[in-house]
Amino acid sequence: MRLDKSFRVILNSPIFPKMSVERATERSVRFGAQDESQLRVFIIKVRILIFESIVEFLFASIKVFSK
Repeated sequence: MRLDKSFRVILNSPIFPKMSVERATERSVRFGAQDESQLRVFIIKVRILIFESIVEFLFASIKVFSK
């Protein structure tokens, strides 16, 4: 989803246990999330400098919610 007029990418989706997250490429992450009551697959493409921190954050968040 993109914010109107600024084209800034936004996504507000809950993180849930057993959420599928995988590295699609060296700069992108693919994950399943809920959007308007439907499960969808999203791909986030980011700068290489922050890629590892985003992936680690997603995996750590999923681990916390899995307990």
